[in-house]
Amino acid sequence: MSTSFLTAAANISNTNWLAVLLVIASILCVPIFLFGLFKLQTKYRAEMQDDEYYSAHLKMKFSYDTEQKEEIIEPITETNNSNNDDLAINSATASDQTIITINSSIKNLKEISEKLAKESIYISDKFDSKFDDDHYHLSFGDGVNIETLRKVISVCKENGLSSLSFSKNTAAISKIYIGSMGYKRADRLILRADNTTLNDLLANKSLNLKMLKSVIVTHGEKNRTL
Repeated sequence: MSTSFLTAAANISNTNWLAVLLVIASILCVPIFLFGLFKLQTKYRAEMQDDEYYSAHLKMKFSYDTEQKEEIIEPITETNNSNNDDLAINSATASDQTIITINSSIKNLKEISEKLAKESIYISDKFDSKFDDDHYHLSFGDGVNIETLRKVISVCKENGLSSLSFSKNTAAISKIYIGSMGYKRADRLILRADNTTLNDLLANKSLNLKMLKSVIVTHGEKNRTL
């Protein structure tokens, strides 16, 4: 392209300004091309990969709960015919598929893990999002097993849990985040762990995910601090 511009400029005899523009254009072509190539190799690197790798890339989504990218898990659902709303519920009600991930920055991480293990609940994964506080936040997504969530909240309440929230992020499906960074979200409703309604709800044997989410909406506040 630069050669074409220079050739055209050399053949122009009666319009000097046009020849100058063509010379300038030929010079600018090289850095513009290199910049475009650089952007392709950085910002759009995933899109340039083979189908297999690009498919894996599409399954990853940024999570505000861990402040990093996570794989999106598609929950297996079944229809609850006894519910008038005909809601789809996660099959974890029959077989717990809930993934529990914990922030490695939590100071009493070992104690929490041991107490959960006594309830036959085990940490699936860890994430590393730094915070320096004795208290921490818990968040959960759709599709989690309510009994597992109840036990996790109860254990954490005795070990520094300050608040909890519901995460609408698709990366949070079927996941519970202990030490979540979701409290930083300005648009997320945060329920304090010492809320009396929450305590009553945890003792309710009929507790379900819809009830817990409703309490968070009703009593939660937008609060960006632990």
